[in-house]
Amino acid sequence: YEIMPSLVGSEMCIRDSIRAVRWIIGEQNVLNALIKDYLEVVAHLKEVSSQTQRADASAIALALLQFLMDYQSIKLIYFLLDVIAVLSRLAYIFQGEYLLVSQVDDKIEEAIQEISRLADSPGEYLQEFEENFRESFNGIAMKNLRVAEAKFQSIREKICQKTQVILAQRFDSRSRIFVKACQVFDLACLLYTSDAA
Repeated sequence: YEIMPSLVGSEMCIRDSIRAVRWIIGEQNVLNALIKDYLEVVAHLKEVSSQTQRADASAIALALLQFLMDYQSIKLIYFLLDVIAVLSRLAYIFQGEYLLVSQVDDKIEEAIQEISRLADSPGEYLQEFEENFRESFNGIAMKNLRVAEAKFQSIREKICQKTQVILAQRFDSRSRIFVKACQVFDLACLLYTSDAA
């Protein structure tokens, strides 16, 4: 277990809020580590799964190992990297020093549209996976290569739909009224509307 924190590039810690956007972008390293250090992670899980003195840890490691040796799981990880990339860009914009309240809705709408496109066409990470995958992943043979693409597509669509709903819920009707009121103080918006008029 000591090797895992070094693989993900951070110390293990307990998060206060698992739903926080910062958590999502901060833990992108975990998925990247699974890809980059795949052989080490698989070797570690094989070692732990073969230990008989700790049956509970062995069973968990075996389940994780089976998950990571499944074609659909690896493909899903690449897809999740695409989703997290969209959320990361949105979070970085919000953490920046210059974002007017009246611009928030537009940025969220852009992210929703980008997530919507991921439901039908591969993003950068998934496209890389599809172009480079050849019967094995980092030299390890994958299981379930003939898995129905329809099942993966269904999972992909559900993730995109849920992400879009969560993003859309970030601003309720009262928030939208507040954003509209803030436009009065937004000089850039004021100039834009006067130019359009």
